[in-house]
Amino acid sequence: MKRTILHVLLASFLVSLCACKRETLDERIARECANFTRKECPKSIDQWTRMDSTTYTPDDKTVHYFYTVKGDLDVDSIYTDELKEVFREQLLTNINGSISLREYKQHDCSFRYIYTSEKTGHTYVEYTFSPEDYN
Repeated sequence: MKRTILHVLLASFLVSLCACKRETLDERIARECANFTRKECPKSIDQWTRMDSTTYTPDDKTVHYFYTVKGDLDVDSIYTDELKEVFREQLLTNINGSISLREYKQHDCSFRYIYTSEKTGHTYVEYTFSPEDYN
């Protein structure tokens, strides 16, 4: 009788192990982005910039970062081509040096940054960095 109970318990345990679905990396990245948004956003980056949310689209393996600019940076005329290029290079440097993004980069994720005006909702700058950019 004890052996039968032990076999049933062991079989139940093995079935439950096999039934557990492992989370894919895409699912994990999406969950991490959603959790970050829920727990941390909106998040002030500095006096002019607020991170509103982050999302992940598995179809194109892109992590999206949504920011709002305000105050002195919420002026269309300051976003010259020169400033946009300097800003792009700084973001790329941050991606290259980021330890927290290492696994995402190994998964060949792209990173998309969108900065919009607090006053008008107009998109000032939008950058997408693919594996070709940061490898």
